[in-house]
Amino acid sequence: MYFRYKVLDFFEAEGQKVEFEYYTYFTLGYKHILSSKGWFVKGSYTPVILYNEPEFEGAAFQSWGGISIGKHF
Repeated sequence: MYFRYKVLDFFEAEGQKVEFEYYTYFTLGYKHILSSKGWFVKGSYTPVILYNEPEFEGAAFQSWGGISIGKHF
């Protein structure tokens, strides 16, 4: 994924500059149905690899994930 955005920078002639970053990610998840009434629980792990980060040379790695509880309608 390619992400482009503007940031305020008082040292630039126009007062802002355009930054860009590249992201690579994948999602690994599991969903379990708890009952016949539609309740479920699910969890996922989504590591993100960030390229072109100003404070890192090469790539930065961030771990993301989540847990959900819900009901199908």
